[in-house]
Amino acid sequence: MNLLTIGKVTVPAGLAAALAAVFLAPLLYRALMKTKAGDWYWNTFFFFFLAAKLSYILFYWGIFSKSPVSLLYFHGGSKGMLLALLAVFFYLFYLAKSGKLPLAGEGLPLFHLFALPHFLILSMMANELPAAAVYFLLLAGTLLVVFQKRQLSVEAFIMLYFAEVLGVSIFSSIFSPGNLAVLAGGLFFGLMAYLKKGVQA
Repeated sequence: MNLLTIGKVTVPAGLAAALAAVFLAPLLYRALMKTKAGDWYWNTFFFFFLAAKLSYILFYWGIFSKSPVSLLYFHGGSKGMLLALLAVFFYLFYLAKSGKLPLAGEGLPLFHLFALPHFLILSMMANELPAAAVYFLLLAGTLLVVFQKRQLSVEAFIMLYFAEVLGVSIFSSIFSPGNLAVLAGGLFFGLMAYLKKGVQA
């Protein structure tokens, strides 16, 4: 596990990259669209964090019951991450079905504005310059398309998603928990957008 030390605090590099990308994505979106990201964006990460944390109680009850303060330092691991993903997917599916999640104009662009900086920052932390260059170019292309079109089509989203999958498979590991969670999120967004497009056709 790659670690990042800031002062006296040491955190996993993946967590640091994810937190940076969480706050960077809405800033990029606001710069492009001249409007802020919807509440669903922040709610998604809040639900993920909450579910991943509380899953520790479910999966490690023995340890938690003896030391409740351990909840501050640990989470439910891979099983907790899976549970958190399912909670988030259920929430996003509900929003999309009720028409409260604008996919083309907000959901699809915001996913890539989160995922690409996440992979870019991770690559820079690991000093993997070729990977960082690839993710930077993909991010620049995404920014250009979103700025010009004011949205991201389903086709463009899917092409960009496969480029990310290819990049991760070449420069990293698709099956690491963090990468798998991000890519699973992209697959979910792509399926929702594709199904919605099919219904409207």
